[in-house]
Amino acid sequence: LELNDSNTTAVPSRKEENNQTRTTKTDEPTRVLYIMTTVREFNTGRRATTRGSDRLTQTVIPVLRESVQSMVKDPFNYRVDVYLVLGFPLNPERVKEIKSVLPPQTNLRLWNDAAQYAYDIGGSEKLQKQLTEINRLLARQHRFIIRDELLNYDMFVVFEDDMIIKGDHVHHYMEMSTEIFRLRDRARRMEQDRSNLERENPSNGLFYGEMTAAQLSRTIPGFIRVEALLNEEKFKTQDVLSSVPVDLMFPIMSNDDVMDNGKSNNTTLGVKNMSYAKKTVNPETCCYVNSTNLFEKGSVPLRPTSDQLFMWETSIEALGVREMPLNSSLLGWVMLQRGSQPWRSGRDKAAADYGDYWAGKATTSTDNVPQRPHTIDPQYINNQGGWMATQQQLIEWDTEQCAGSFLPPFDQPTYTLDGLDKRNVEYYSGGLQLAQTKNSCGLQRIVSLDPDKFSKHLLYHSSNNKQRSHQNRRDRFVRINHFLGQLNAARKYATRAKAKEIKNKKTPKKIWS
Repeated sequence: LELNDSNTTAVPSRKEENNQTRTTKTDEPTRVLYIMTTVREFNTGRRATTRGSDRLTQTVIPVLRESVQSMVKDPFNYRVDVYLVLGFPLNPERVKEIKSVLPPQTNLRLWNDAAQYAYDIGGSEKLQKQLTEINRLLARQHRFIIRDELLNYDMFVVFEDDMIIKGDHVHHYMEMSTEIFRLRDRARRMEQDRSNLERENPSNGLFYGEMTAAQLSRTIPGFIRVEALLNEEKFKTQDVLSSVPVDLMFPIMSNDDVMDNGKSNNTTLGVKNMSYAKKTVNPETCCYVNSTNLFEKGSVPLRPTSDQLFMWETSIEALGVREMPLNSSLLGWVMLQRGSQPWRSGRDKAAADYGDYWAGKATTSTDNVPQRPHTIDPQYINNQGGWMATQQQLIEWDTEQCAGSFLPPFDQPTYTLDGLDKRNVEYYSGGLQLAQTKNSCGLQRIVSLDPDKFSKHLLYHSSNNKQRSHQNRRDRFVRINHFLGQLNAARKYATRAKAKEIKNKKTPKKIWS
């Protein structure tokens, strides 16, 4: 797709420059393409917004400023370019407003009026028979940009216009992804050595132990959207927590507790010589902003506390925890987000699937213990409001992991009508294509249970409008510290269960032959 038309503000190509420098420099900063999609210049009054308010200046511009400035400063020093996908034309004066908050080295490109015209088979009978502008398909257009720019950037960050993405998020995602790739390479070497397979005995049935290359190939870091409570008297969170306890006492690991290969000398949590300290989410990582005067008045607090942060798109009764391979000191115990099963069938699926320890077991109560919801129950899938990926991940998603393809062309049988069917905004821009199974990628998202790293999986939904528009569903609003404490309790139960299984010499079934 050529974007250098009358609807696009273009900048000079850097392909030649990249070809000259990438082969000679080893310390070149990471190149990040940050793509933001926004449908309207002014709010319509829906979703707890003020009708006629200036969305560009009160949401888009401050989010861009907070996100990009965080990525380009120390210690990250990323080279960030911005691409805006717009559902409206933007005049030159408004373009100047945007450029004024971006660093001088950041290139800004626009795709104006980017919504697709098509016969809307997902609309009314009338719309199915006439060409019309389909705004929901605006969420798909970033895929064309990525296909054109795939070899020009190291990292792609694609999010909705009210999601603040910090340098910490990007760095943590890349760091975890690099470690997952390292473990995958190790697993591939193990698969070629049957003696190692017999000794390590990886499994897809248990919640610990070695993992196959197929399992690790479909594993990516995940994110959780949070908001900050604006008025705790007016906007409430759930009154009654689930039966899973909240435990915010985390082990303190010293250098003496960790061996050279990254394994802990203490194989269980709760051993007598382990020290513990109370830890909570660090709100600065996700949710501190440098200036509130750019946002709509009263909509974004400058320094929210961790107790003000809450989530709403999943809950503890659906989730499970797993210990990643022990030779990784970076990953450790993780939460497995819902919504994902390998889309392949038969032997390939068996090799790629892996289990977890259900958090619902982490309770002393025998009354009203719920049944675990299905992995694809939409109530628990956890829409991220976007996604990010390295260049290598995108190539693998497009050619190996995803059903059909991830980037255009959108061909049958995975896509119908060139992808102009009933797929919603969340499928393309919210990251659900990655996490779902049918006609999707079947990737497994993980979230670190280390409290410091856990904070880097939290993304600030700066509109803060769910608390205003969904108070009738506040039983789903979970304070993020409570959630972290419940996951920690599940981890401790899982650790004891692991120790018991090892003591009883229970070995996982082999998934390779």
